[in-house]
Amino acid sequence: MNQSYTSSQVSERIGLTPRQLQWWDEQGIVVPARQGRRRLYSSKDLAELAVLCDLRQRGFSLQRIRKLILLL
Repeated sequence: MNQSYTSSQVSERIGLTPRQLQWWDEQGIVVPARQGRRRLYSSKDLAELAVLCDLRQRGFSLQRIRKLILLL
C-alpha cells in the first residue's frame, strides 16, 4: 500500500512551507501526484525533498540541485 502525504503533512515532517512545496512543484523539481487541486506526495517524494532540503542547507543553489537531479 502506497502512503501519500498532503502539503501540510510534508511541511510538518520536512520543514518546508506549503508555498515552497508549491514553487518546487511549479518549477518541476519535485512534482507530486494530484487529487483535484490537492498535491499528494509519495514516500519517494518525501525522501527527495529531505535530500533537497539538506543540499540547500549545505549551500547548494537550485541550479546545482537541478543538475544533480538530471544526473540521477
